[in-house]
Amino acid sequence: MPGVSIIVYARVVSKGCSLSRFRPLSRVIKTRHLFYSLVKRLQPQLVLDIGSRDGSDALEFRRASPTSRILAFEANPDLYGKMREDPRVAAAGIEVHNFAISNETGEASFGVFNKEKGLGSLMEPGHREVSESLTVKTRRLDEVPELQESESTALWIDVEGASFEVVEGARGIMSSVILVHAEVEFERVFANQKVAGELSAQMEGVGFVPFFTGVKRSGQQGNIVFLRSEIAGRLGTIGPFAGSIAYRIAARFGATAPH
Repeated sequence: MPGVSIIVYARVVSKGCSLSRFRPLSRVIKTRHLFYSLVKRLQPQLVLDIGSRDGSDALEFRRASPTSRILAFEANPDLYGKMREDPRVAAAGIEVHNFAISNETGEASFGVFNKEKGLGSLMEPGHREVSESLTVKTRRLDEVPELQESESTALWIDVEGASFEVVEGARGIMSSVILVHAEVEFERVFANQKVAGELSAQMEGVGFVPFFTGVKRSGQQGNIVFLRSEIAGRLGTIGPFAGSIAYRIAARFGATAPH
């Protein structure tokens, strides 16, 4: 059964097993387009772009779901400033916040390791060379007032090694979360970070299943799309699979979200 095979694939790969065997499937299905198509289908009340960088994904969320409230969080003050000045972000009604999402509210060191793109992390850098160290404000998601009344929330998490901490800090709102896209590592890139299997176990503990796993060419890093288990059972996989392919084709030819 196609649906069962995709979920089995997601479970196996999220635990770091047999990556080379399953990688071809992630070349056909892209987690980014799968998430967009699921946002379009589920129409969550709230979509959070965590580690937004330039707001490009937040703009796709707006195209996929015109009525959702969209909040973008970016720790790097330079990137935050550029997003605030971007007329496309303002026109789309995307609310931009300058703090890092983590499992603690306060302040933390944010190491920039890609100066050109502004990429950085709250995690200890491990073997990565840090070009700049910033002190940034941090927040737990379950302490952000705007999130408390949402009945359905989707999370896009791209925080360079700290996805586990983002979820840990969202315990108080996870009952409203229906869909998650999280960047993961299959081996430790940052010091003391949690890897894909640990994040997958954490998500299963709060009622989610790994719906699909994308593996990057290096095999070291990838993304997992998680769905609340009852929603995954209701949707099946044929519809979401077809939706992700439609998004990929539309993106390739410069079209907007498919209708």
